[in-house]
Amino acid sequence: MIDLKTKQEIEIMKTGGKILADVLFEVLKNIKIGVSEIELDQLAEKLILEKGGEPGFKKVEGYKHAICISTNDVVVHGIPTNYKLKEGDVVGIDCGVYYKGFHTDMAQTVRIKDKGLRIKEDEIDEFLKIGEKAMWEGIKAAK
Repeated sequence: MIDLKTKQEIEIMKTGGKILADVLFEVLKNIKIGVSEIELDQLAEKLILEKGGEPGFKKVEGYKHAICISTNDVVVHGIPTNYKLKEGDVVGIDCGVYYKGFHTDMAQTVRIKDKGLRIKEDEIDEFLKIGEKAMWEGIKAAK
């Protein structure tokens, strides 16, 4: 059975989504050469708490982080480590916020650009662009 949400619940969910979008945007801006995965996790948690939310993933029994991070060949839901990001790394951040009884979840994948262009990197960029385009088309179709 599907529970229909009240207008008030929808507004709470929108606010939680805005908190999450702001946090993810800031975390993505901090994906740089030399930054560790754990530093990104700590930043996400700090920002979520400052904005009045709770790290949603910490509500999963046994999980101690605010984000999941998938670097390079880690497929999905990687656990943050002390690995320091390097040029050319492909980094996926998945973040969740719990706000006033509701969970929101969002993910984004980026590549740390290096100085030279190589075919492989162009292919990675194209792959990421196609994925983003497909996401927006899916959102458009769902409306």
